Amino acid sequence: GYATEAAQSVMAHGRDVLGLTRMVGFTAPDNAASQRILGKLGLVRDRLVQLPGYPTVSVLFVPGPDEVVG
Repeated sequence: GYATEAAQSVMAHGRDVLGLTRMVGFTAPDNAASQRILGKLGLVRDRLVQLPGYPTVSVLFVPGPDEVVG
């Protein structure tokens, strides 16, 4: 869908234009749609984190074992 295409473009821009070598994602624990998109990007659920200034916990997604950036 559109959200997946947009996220793929953002990841490509980060890698190709900005030279980022590691990208992660955050989403709300109950946001299943965003979690599916992060999975399609090759990210895997790592742990719950409390972000400064954000009232609830978020889920941290990190590159999976097969995801190589750079």
